[in-house]
Amino acid sequence: MAIRDDFEVAAQQVRTALQRFALVLLVVAAFAAMLIGKADTVLVENARILALDLGKKRIGLAISDPLRITAQGLPNLVRTNKRADLAALGELAQEREVGLVLLGNPMNMSGREGRQSVWVREFAADIEKRLGLPVRFWDERLTSVEAGRVLRESGISIEKRAAAVDRLSAVILLQSYLDSL
Repeated sequence: MAIRDDFEVAAQQVRTALQRFALVLLVVAAFAAMLIGKADTVLVENARILALDLGKKRIGLAISDPLRITAQGLPNLVRTNKRADLAALGELAQEREVGLVLLGNPMNMSGREGRQSVWVREFAADIEKRLGLPVRFWDERLTSVEAGRVLRESGISIEKRAAAVDRLSAVILLQSYLDSL
């Protein structure tokens, strides 16, 4: 148990150091951009990306670092109603300085959009309208399958696995998008 605690402390120290380093790089990039007259471009480009794995009961959440290199999971948003869900997402987006929302696009294995695509696109339109943030869609095929496989292999109990699969799906979705940039 002590080794696990030591590992968690070390992991947190590494995350903190990376966040500080990313902030320094952002400031340096913004300063350099001001010198050449492109400050707005750099700040928008370094805004975080918020990924959503939209479900009927929960929304899995993940966020990028400011440099858009890594995806970190956030606690799931338990759905209540659309208005409350959008308010919570808006608060999170403002708090975390989000510049883009990435939504999983439910596609069939054939590559065609699935039945839930219409529902996801309506939610995306509400995000753009109410939060004023651009939304991009990303193929989410097999993200839940991959998340479930990873969680089964990790030995997490079935009860904890159900709650973690949405979050991990959002992380996998976002990391896939970040890797494509």
